[in-house]
Amino acid sequence: MYCNKPQKLFARESYVTSFSGRVVVITGAGSGIGRALALSLAKEGAHLCLIGRTASKLEAVRREILAGRGKADAFPCDVSQKGEVETAYQKIQGTVGVPYALFLNAGIGEAGIVQNFNVEAARRVFDVNFFGVLNWMHYALPDLQKTNEGMIVAVSSLFAYKGFPGIAAYCASKAALMSFFESARVDLKATRIRLVTVFPLFVETDMSGYDASRSRWIWSSAEAAAEKILRQIQRGKNVVVFPRRFYALMLFLRGIPDGLYVRLWRWASPGT
Repeated sequence: MYCNKPQKLFARESYVTSFSGRVVVITGAGSGIGRALALSLAKEGAHLCLIGRTASKLEAVRREILAGRGKADAFPCDVSQKGEVETAYQKIQGTVGVPYALFLNAGIGEAGIVQNFNVEAARRVFDVNFFGVLNWMHYALPDLQKTNEGMIVAVSSLFAYKGFPGIAAYCASKAALMSFFESARVDLKATRIRLVTVFPLFVETDMSGYDASRSRWIWSSAEAAAEKILRQIQRGKNVVVFPRRFYALMLFLRGIPDGLYVRLWRWASPGT
């Protein structure tokens, strides 16, 4: 379904300054960053297609948008299931038309040291965090190529830059997403389709394990995170990272020798 014809090496960049009147799909829209993105984009005049596994959460967000005189429809769907994604995409096409932008934000975490490794748990993380994005791209990208415009935004994590102990599958799934979009962005360079990768960290969501009793200085609210994402996208950024201080830390850790990295962890967590 993907176009494999040779393209011109460069095409003029085109950046959207407004989502007004655009059809926008958001996965993981029932809570966290997805919900915050939906509410912000609704205020800009976008027609939101809310995707998530829990219908009651999607309906709550939809009603909140409608109460603010925005436009939204809910399409319950498990992004890890290709058949469910196909059905949801067809319903979107039949209800509001072909999406202009997709914010592929749905994700899950799986904590546990590798001594207790469970391949099925790791597979589930990849099915949602990595293949959940590719499932939507499989159906949306051919339509975007027909019009030669549009945007796909994938929410990765700063943990993509370096593997951290206790969350090996999560880090690996986000790193896979980073590499895929790095490659695909070059493949689509001669088109007017934008691929944006977002690398957040320490956002107050259910998945992050945020605890209000702990220090708040490093944490961002989901609303602040959504504002940063949209602001950077509208400035033409195809890679969005925050907080910047932890991005610098990740780049440092990525560049040091593996032996030193292991020793740092031994020093940071003695007796483990």
